[in-house]
Amino acid sequence: MVMEPPAKNIPEFCWRIKYARDGIICIVNDPNPSFENIMESGPGILGLTRLESGSAKVFVCSDSMSARKILADYLKVNPDDFRIITTETVLEIIDSVRLDPFSIGICCQRYAYNLLTRQEIQEINIIPLDCNGNGILDEKEKFYDDLDELRRAIWSGKYPCHTFLNYHIATAEEPTDRLHIDFIKWVLTKGQMQLEREGYVLLRTSVINKEKRKLNELSAST
Repeated sequence: MVMEPPAKNIPEFCWRIKYARDGIICIVNDPNPSFENIMESGPGILGLTRLESGSAKVFVCSDSMSARKILADYLKVNPDDFRIITTETVLEIIDSVRLDPFSIGICCQRYAYNLLTRQEIQEINIIPLDCNGNGILDEKEKFYDDLDELRRAIWSGKYPCHTFLNYHIATAEEPTDRLHIDFIKWVLTKGQMQLEREGYVLLRTSVINKEKRKLNELSAST
């Protein structure tokens, strides 16, 4: 049994169950000369790439290329237009953005914050998204002050759902081992609190109940 990221990376024949979510964000170096303009207008990464006239390097983890496509699709830009540099780990993205004031990093929201303080990590700023597309950063779109505020925005739907990554537990066949089924039930209940501490976004109650019904059906048939 393995835990996989987005459903589209899981073969169709696999049985799967959703257990957590993440929001895709873009980060820049704190002294990035374009950041003040971005904060005033809130155009997101599209605005930054225009301001930089395509010269900005865009760092993305080699195992998270889907994050780049998800964000590009939401912003209606061609991901191939980005000057993409792949890294082996997310930490390399953070270090690369810290070293290059003109660079951009694409990663999941929990990596941009210190999990102990829940504040943005040093020398890093998150690029805000103009969620309603009106060309300005409205007060209701300013939810980046700390990790918990951003996660609430993702959980409540204020943050665009098009930029979510869904995480799944996937198996080649429907699990029949009671231990496996009980473990998945734990992930969907008490385990959610552990995922929250690690910075993941909790599933909505309606989604958890839907996934639990799938497990109950399995339990009844085994």
